[in-house]
Amino acid sequence: MHPSVALLILFGCFQLSTVLSEKCLTKTSTSYYYEYSKIQVERVHWKYEQKERTVAIGCVLDSGENLSFGQIYRSTYFVLRCDKINDTAVVLTPLKCILNGKELEKGQQVQHRWFVYTCLEQRGRIGRCSRYGNGGVQTEVMGCVDSVGRRIDAGARYHDLGFLFHCKEKEVGLTIVFAGCVAKEFGVTREFGFGESWYTKPVGSLSYRMVCQGNEKHVTVEVAECIANLDQGRKVLAVGQCDKYGDDRMFTCLKHESGAILARLTTIEQKVLDYKKFTTVDGQMCPMLEK
Repeated sequence: MHPSVALLILFGCFQLSTVLSEKCLTKTSTSYYYEYSKIQVERVHWKYEQKERTVAIGCVLDSGENLSFGQIYRSTYFVLRCDKINDTAVVLTPLKCILNGKELEKGQQVQHRWFVYTCLEQRGRIGRCSRYGNGGVQTEVMGCVDSVGRRIDAGARYHDLGFLFHCKEKEVGLTIVFAGCVAKEFGVTREFGFGESWYTKPVGSLSYRMVCQGNEKHVTVEVAECIANLDQGRKVLAVGQCDKYGDDRMFTCLKHESGAILARLTTIEQKVLDYKKFTTVDGQMCPMLEK
């Protein structure tokens, strides 16, 4: 009869994207939960004398194969040993965990992709229908791993790939989720939650207000506004807008055909400003602000 033990294999599934570059990096994997707790009434290999069952001499596997006491069997998830409890009871005792074909000793840790796993011994896990055994082993995820192999403690938040991640604890195991964005503002690296914004370092007289958008499954960094700050004072435009800046300049905040948001301050003669209609790169008329 099998003792009740568990193997948890859980991988984070998430997607990274940025509006400015329109590039997407995806990391996915299968997630599943395996609980080794199958109980069968007859698991004993009996000795028969004159067609009469006498004492237990080994264990019987699902395949019908017989194991003698002390014999080792390697299943998909565990290394098992056939043990005798008494003359009429046996138990398949898990000795090691198996993760992706590799045997793990009790207490051994191994890194697999984005998580760190430990083979743990558990006591007192008696199956509801089981009369035998009170021990076992399980593979438990103990922490997360970032893109450069740095180990992250369960429950911790960390910076990676320009975003804020959370090594989040669940009822069983861990998962990696987005927690926000990471950016520099006024020369200081800061964390920004979903919906929070910051200002980029000005290039000449132009800068942007950025917003962290998303949730635990996906996140984007978006341009919310373009900002000009020169001799005519500070002017702020939403994406898709344009307006005069002084008497001889046009300030635009438009999405380029490449997908990038570009702030531009163009010098044009007054007579051109008075009659020319400015358009976007795809020919759409640029919306002028009300005077």
